[in-house]
Amino acid sequence: PLRSLYSSPVTLLPSPRTEAEAQRQLAGLLREAVVKRLMADVPVGVSLSGGLDSSIVTLLAKEGLDELHTFAVGVAGSEDLAAARRVAAFLGTHHHERIYTLEEMLAVLPEVLHYLESCDPALVRSAIPNYFLAQLAAEHVKVMLTGEGADELYAGYEYLRAFTGPEQLQQEMEQIVGALHNTNLQRADRMSMRFGLEARVPFLDVESIAYALALPAAWKMTQRTAGGERVEKALLRNAFAGSLPDEIVRRPKQKFSHGAGSSNLIVQHAEATISDQEFAAESERLRRCWRYRLPNKEGLYYYRILSDSYPDDWIFTTMG
Repeated sequence: PLRSLYSSPVTLLPSPRTEAEAQRQLAGLLREAVVKRLMADVPVGVSLSGGLDSSIVTLLAKEGLDELHTFAVGVAGSEDLAAARRVAAFLGTHHHERIYTLEEMLAVLPEVLHYLESCDPALVRSAIPNYFLAQLAAEHVKVMLTGEGADELYAGYEYLRAFTGPEQLQQEMEQIVGALHNTNLQRADRMSMRFGLEARVPFLDVESIAYALALPAAWKMTQRTAGGERVEKALLRNAFAGSLPDEIVRRPKQKFSHGAGSSNLIVQHAEATISDQEFAAESERLRRCWRYRLPNKEGLYYYRILSDSYPDDWIFTTMG
C-alpha cells in the first residue's frame, strides 16, 4: 500500500497498478481535501487564476457549495483574467476580478516587500498579484482556497523537464515540497494575512501529499504527445478531463506573475532605473558580505526597498 513520507497518520490506499487507477484515486482524495476545507462559519471563496490547479479546486468546491465566490487579478488583457472568466462562467460561480496598473504595482511594492520579508525576484513577482488578490477577496470572504502545492507534487514546473530519471525527479519534488514554507507558502500566507484572510491549500492536505509523493515518479515525467508537445502534470489533467473545459485542462503551466501579466512590467522598470555600474557595485558587496548572488537589476530594485524595513542580517539569513 502507499505510505506517507511524513509522520502524520494517513489513510492507506491500495497501490495503483496503472495511471488510470491513480487518476481515479487522486481525484477522490482531492475532493475530500477540498470538502474538508469548506467547513467554516464564515464565507469561503477560491483564488481562480484560470490555470489547471485553481480550476480543479474551484470545480470541487462548487460541488460542495450552492454559491461560490471566485477571485482573479491581473493587468488589462492578461491571460489569467480571460481564462478565469471562462472557468467561472462554466461552473457558475459569483466571480470578482481586479485589474491593476504598473503605477499601482509600484505604489504597493514597499508594503508587499515589508510583509513578504524577501527580495527574491521570483517570489516578489508572484507576491504582487497575490497582494491584490487577497485585498479583493477580503472584501467578500474570510477564507480562500488556493491551488498551491500541485506543481511541487505533480512536477508542474518547466525546469523539472530537465530531469531525465525518475529517482532524480523524486528527490527534487521532495526537496521543493519540504521548502514550501520558505517559498510559495510564505508568499501566500503573508499576503493573505495582511488582509486578515485565511488561505487554505487542499493539494497540501497531509493525505494528498502522502499519496502524491508515493506515486511512481515516472508517471509525473513530461511525455511526448501525438502533437509532439511535452505535457506536464498529465496525471492531474487526465483525472479531471471532461469535468472542465478542454482548453483549461490542456492550458500550459504559467507562473502566477506571467499569467497575471505583471512580471515584465517590473523588470522593465528596474532596467530603466538602475545603471550597470550600480548593479556591479552592489553585486560585489552582497557577494563579499553575505555570499549572496544578486540575480539581476530587478532583484537589486526589490532589495533596496526591502532594506528600508529590515537590516541585511535579517534579510539574507532567512530568505528562501
